[in-house]
Amino acid sequence: MIRMTTLQGVYDGQHTIQLSSNLPLPPNTKVEILVRALTTKEKKERMLQLLLERGVIQRIAPGHRESNYEPIAFEGKPISETVIEERR
Repeated sequence: MIRMTTLQGVYDGQHTIQLSSNLPLPPNTKVEILVRALTTKEKKERMLQLLLERGVIQRIAPGHRESNYEPIAFEGKPISETVIEERR
């Protein structure tokens, strides 16, 4: 008998949670559910993994994860405007 396991699923907004895998339990077995919503980072990781599994992407780039990005402050118009002007 299963004492405790972690499963993943999707809540339909009503009364049903669709599990991503089957449980070896008989029908009408009472269970207790602990709900923890995924963080934005976890959602991104799972989406990338799903795309990889389905063959949409060939690999997950090592630099895609969150970084210590710090924007650089500067005076003047946005760089994007300068780039557009120079392309004309």
